[in-house]
Amino acid sequence: MKRIIRTILLFVLVFALAVPSIIIAADFVDVAEGKWYEEAVEYVTEKGYFSGTSQNTFEPKTEMTRAMFVTVLAALSGENLDGFKIIKFADVKEGSWYNAAVAWAFAKGIVSGTSETAFSPKASINRQEACVMLCKYIDCYGYTLTVDGSDFIASDDDKISSWAKESVYKINSYGIMTGKGEGVFDPKGTATRAEVAQMIMKLDMAISETKMLNVDEVEIIIEGLEKSTKIMHVSDSHLTLTDSSDTIDAVNYQKTREEMFMSEVTDGVTATQRFDRVIKYAETNEIDLIALSGDIVDAPTWGNINYFKNKMNSTEVDHLYAFGNHDWTASWLDATLGGYQSNAQWDKHTPMFNEVIGEGEEKIAVREYDGFTVIAVDNSNNQISAEQYAQIFPYLEGKTPIILMMHVPLYIESMESDVSAVWGKPILMGAPATNPTNTTQMFCNILKSKSSPVVAILAGHIHMDHVDDVSDNNDAVQYTLGASFKGDIRVLNIHG
Repeated sequence: MKRIIRTILLFVLVFALAVPSIIIAADFVDVAEGKWYEEAVEYVTEKGYFSGTSQNTFEPKTEMTRAMFVTVLAALSGENLDGFKIIKFADVKEGSWYNAAVAWAFAKGIVSGTSETAFSPKASINRQEACVMLCKYIDCYGYTLTVDGSDFIASDDDKISSWAKESVYKINSYGIMTGKGEGVFDPKGTATRAEVAQMIMKLDMAISETKMLNVDEVEIIIEGLEKSTKIMHVSDSHLTLTDSSDTIDAVNYQKTREEMFMSEVTDGVTATQRFDRVIKYAETNEIDLIALSGDIVDAPTWGNINYFKNKMNSTEVDHLYAFGNHDWTASWLDATLGGYQSNAQWDKHTPMFNEVIGEGEEKIAVREYDGFTVIAVDNSNNQISAEQYAQIFPYLEGKTPIILMMHVPLYIESMESDVSAVWGKPILMGAPATNPTNTTQMFCNILKSKSSPVVAILAGHIHMDHVDDVSDNNDAVQYTLGASFKGDIRVLNIHG
């Protein structure tokens, strides 16, 4: 028996040596551990964007040719190159390994020839040429990458060709290609395979970040405004974090909920990763206010609250919060705190948000801007209290335009069928199914009245993107946002 096992092992070893394996950076004898390009080489080869120059060599210091570069970009795009064939350039022969990639890049407007009839596939690509092609690739696919705010000016700026200068600084600002130290960019220096591997890794990571969010931009015009304001609306992130301070019931509840939410996303990105990206987007896109309309956390666990506090306290972007029902109540607490959405749960859990929500802003919060006001209202139990109504009524009687944010959307008849189809009933403030109080109904009636100063309502709750006119009586629009745990955010550009 032992002899048989030894024979099998010997056969497996011989077979493994005889059959080519997938090349990864660790297999390359010329990619030493700890080199600055080691991670990039491993990344691009595992992704299939690059291959080695042989079974065990990568040649990191070899100059990258124009043919190589467009082939890598084509691989990065993931497009099917079948049918791409170029006859424009005399030096791109039919049947060559790079013909389809050159044809693809030319058709996409990413490359042009070095002359009317030549592409120069074997010529080395320099750093500024690579920047131009990368910018055209980014523009071709409509990616909006994050700018790091760098004010880098190359010490050899005068050596950057005029046709490449904008691209060089754009690619630098994205962090895809940086200088060579002491402010030197070396625009006409040839790009090596290691350098391009680094560029492609950083570009791919930057693109992956942009795909985390579905950004809807809308324009809100308020007459008389002298300056513009950008508000980013976020809702229903449903963070499901726990830590050592949480009970086993809380941990199990959030684990089950996380599995449910992850079954609804297609890219494998967690709610926490998505929210990290949301904050980064706000910081790098000149957002003036983050409007958080509830259910940013899925339950009042310490893991959720501590993460949320740290995230909001670490950013300089202002924020305004309106509670969602999941922020402060959870079903596993029913037995001890009087049931779901009980007053006891509210009293116990809303103080956990004290470092996120300003003092006295739990029910009504206000931000005054030049020419308009943003008001956050807690309607997470589907109702407006008499106390809230008294606080907000003076604003609703005034003439200053209002942007209102709240968790549960206002009941609008055009939404009823879609919401009921998903949730079984119209879970909307003012809908008969939510048993509105007299005060709540009065509030809804004012929002729909001709005299209402509200120009926009920002809401969440239903995990559906709906844009509806509030009523036939006024020009107000309700923007109900899809779930941000799936990447949905909305940016409102408010101007005169």
